[in-house]
Amino acid sequence: YFKDDTLKINDATIKLTGSEIIQPNETNKLDNPILAIKYDFTNTSDKNQKPSIVWIACFDATQETNATVDDLDVGLFYDKDKKYETLKDMGDTDVKPDATVQSIFFYEIKHTDSSVTLTASQGMAGKELGTKKYEIK
Repeated sequence: YFKDDTLKINDATIKLTGSEIIQPNETNKLDNPILAIKYDFTNTSDKNQKPSIVWIACFDATQETNATVDDLDVGLFYDKDKKYETLKDMGDTDVKPDATVQSIFFYEIKHTDSSVTLTASQGMAGKELGTKKYEIK
């Protein structure tokens, strides 16, 4: 299921805990804003898992215009102040069974006048479980 900002699948639980928009500036060298989504990841499987791999399998972000629905790319940027370094690194760390960690995922925003829809599913090509909208301001 995906309700109350929590995705529960057989092998993991992901709880969305916050978000922010990172605007382009001289230090981060961004062309477009970035949507940063913070989350708690709990490994409910019996093997080690990387939070970012589970995230990519279960979440998709899109933006709609009058004529299109655009898939958003993973947001990459220079984090000079290392504000997100620990959270970002945790996404690529093996998390043991029954452990919970905090991480973050980034999407590059294509349209600053359109909200982002985050769609949760059971996994790659799995059943859609729900959506959450993020307003871009």
